[in-house]
Amino acid sequence: MNTISFWRGVVVAFILSFLGAIAFSVFSPIIGSAVSARVLLVSLSLIYLVVLLYQSRARSGKLLSVATWLFTTALLFLFNPTILLWLSSYVGMLWVIRCLYRYGSLWTAGADALLNGLALLLALATAIHTHSVFLSLWCFFLVQALYVYIPVKGSILRRSPTKDTAPAASEDRFERAYRTADAAFKRLSARP
Repeated sequence: MNTISFWRGVVVAFILSFLGAIAFSVFSPIIGSAVSARVLLVSLSLIYLVVLLYQSRARSGKLLSVATWLFTTALLFLFNPTILLWLSSYVGMLWVIRCLYRYGSLWTAGADALLNGLALLLALATAIHTHSVFLSLWCFFLVQALYVYIPVKGSILRRSPTKDTAPAASEDRFERAYRTADAAFKRLSARP
């Protein structure tokens, strides 16, 4: 299914870094470094958003998340601020979306904000010192992969079911669904 693990994040980090470096080296001579950096940022943030939404167990709000991303992108293209504001906007937006889908407390959201800030700072420092798009993206997405170690909503309060309680809980849900369906069937059959 769509399990979340650190190693899956590492694979996503490598793929996005590799594709981003190739795209930047191809498009930079054609459309310029500034425009290709912005287009690369838009593309990679969309891909990463899709990965986050795919990994989320939530059933609602995914379309709104994509609409928020589109609105943010439209505003950024309309006003065209500095690249640092572009980076901060997308990192902040991805942080908010991840917090809404994953975290239930202010502490975990704050820890994720620190992780996002660290990822952005490491990526910028790597870009300044190495001038390598691949290494900069690799640092950013590799630090982003660490978010799986931040506790999820209610993970402290919930216990994992033991072998004895897990079948009882699923049988209880089945019995409840069976009774509900049976009552609905009786109501439908009782109508003239």
